[in-house]
This record gives sequence, C-alpha cells and structure tokens, in this order.
Amino acid sequence: MTGPRTLAVDYDVYEIAYLAGGPCRAVDAAVVALAESGRIAVDRSTGQLSVADGRHRHWLEAAAMDGIKHRGHRTPNTLRWRLRSDPRFADVRHRLERDGLLRRSVPSASRHRSWTSLALTGQGRRTLRHLRAEPPIDRVAEGTRALPVALCGLGAMSDPSLRAVLFHPPAPPRPPKGRDLRPDPYVVGFGSYTYAAPVWVAGSEAVAWGGDGGGGGSGDGGGGG
Repeated sequence: MTGPRTLAVDYDVYEIAYLAGGPCRAVDAAVVALAESGRIAVDRSTGQLSVADGRHRHWLEAAAMDGIKHRGHRTPNTLRWRLRSDPRFADVRHRLERDGLLRRSVPSASRHRSWTSLALTGQGRRTLRHLRAEPPIDRVAEGTRALPVALCGLGAMSDPSLRAVLFHPPAPPRPPKGRDLRPDPYVVGFGSYTYAAPVWVAGSEAVAWGGDGGGGGSGDGGGGG
C-alpha cells in the first residue's frame, strides 16, 4: 500500500469505525445511522429500540435491525453482545490485517479477545489520522453522523439528547416490593452482567473504549509500524 486508504476507494463507514474503535464502535455507528435516518425508533422514556423501516445498505445495519427485533436485544449495549458472535466482524478484521493496518491476531485467540483487543500498525495510525483530517464521502450512511461517530466516537453526535437516550437510557423501574416478576431471558443468559467498555490496544498502550464515550481516537496511539 503506497498511501492512506480512503472510504471512496476501499473502506466503508463501518470498516472505518472498526479501525478507529473496534467492533463496538462499528455497532454504535450503525445504531446512529439507523436512528438518525428514521429506520429505527427509540422510546425516549425507556431507551428501547424498535424497527420503523427495514431498509438497509450494509450487512451490519441488517444485523442490528434483526437484533432489535429480538426481545432482550433492544438497546445498543445488548446489541453489542448479540453481534459480537457475527463472523463477518472477523472478516473485517482480517481485511484490515491483510492491508497492514492492524497487527495480526494470534490464531489461538478466543473470539472474546479478538473482539476486545486490537492493535494498530504504524500504517494504520497514519491512515486513521488521514481519515480524520480529510473525512471521505460516506456512501453508506450519508445524511447522518455515522462517519463522525465512526472516526471520533459518540461525542461527534450533533444531538446530545438523542445520544443520551440511545446510549445512556434511563434505568428500568424497580418492581413492586415482594412481586415475583419473570426475569428477562437475556439477563438470565448473562447472569449479573453489566456492560463495561472493552480495551482497545493501541500499539503498546491499552485504552478503554466503548459505547459511552465521546470524541477521542482510541486507535491512534502507541506502537510502531
């Protein structure tokens, strides 16, 4: 590769999101694209998502909408967990590795580790800096803030109230004292799990990233080429 790649030539908005912040950033960018284009609706009192228009332009958008249709997968946090097992994310990672932008993963690494631990090469950091300095035309999610979110995180959303209800939804009300309610099957499946931002490894430095931050290019530091 003789120079930084651009979205118009090579990478779409969600591949750029993966490069900048890993698969969680890619899922967040897809949620932003779908919400801002009106294809998913968000209940501002609960933060729960629903599909309003099933049209999509990318496999990740389709996968996100499929996840929203399932009970227990109706917030960005639960979508991240549902989509982490999608093998197409491995294809994205392998492409970025082949292009020299990510360090190659250890073949024996678990799927969980490959989801939470990635490292940019020198060429990857240069490419990301170039993309942030000269954002390409987004031909997948145009008219939304998906590309700024892909490059810089949730702080790039222009509507703070939408960001808050999407990614910091209000806590569900507590059941009346002594009332035996059937637990959500998703919560049962993951025990007492509460989402915590994974770690994005930039070269030799580990940086926390996830769906609750703003700005910040977590993938643009550390390590040499």
